[in-house]
Amino acid sequence: MAQGNRRERRSNPAPPALPPAPSLQQLDPAAALAAYEHVRRGTHAKALRILQKEIDKLGGLDSSPPFLIHAYSTAHKGAADVSADTKIRARHFRAAVEASRRATEAAPGSAVLAHSYAMVLLGACRDMDEDDALATYETIIAECERGIHIQEPSEPTLYHLLPADSDPPCL
Repeated sequence: MAQGNRRERRSNPAPPALPPAPSLQQLDPAAALAAYEHVRRGTHAKALRILQKEIDKLGGLDSSPPFLIHAYSTAHKGAADVSADTKIRARHFRAAVEASRRATEAAPGSAVLAHSYAMVLLGACRDMDEDDALATYETIIAECERGIHIQEPSEPTLYHLLPADSDPPCL
């Protein structure tokens, strides 16, 4: 058998190693606290810039902690609430609803996040047509009932990232 005719068996190379999963240690507590403060003050655009940077650093919403996703949703809802432009308001509400939904999925035992999700959905209803609003109201009721029936709530918190002598953020 000639060497040119023989097919060499090549083993498939191992797939490239995935980068390590982002961890909460990559989160900058000072940035997270600054974002919470901007949300509290109503400077939503600044809060969104800070939060987006932190979320991107952690690999997106799916790998971010629920309290950070909640802050992101709250900042979008705040921006929607103060916007007079219906297109901008709708864009912010879509982002707020999606972030709230993801936060409740990441922390299903949180009554606070269930309430927040329901409130974001309620805010989004004001620009919907009647049929969409009715369907959304059903989702709001279901989320409120789910939150009420949580037996042992466990709330995601930013507090464990804080130094012992600092005040917790208010949101």
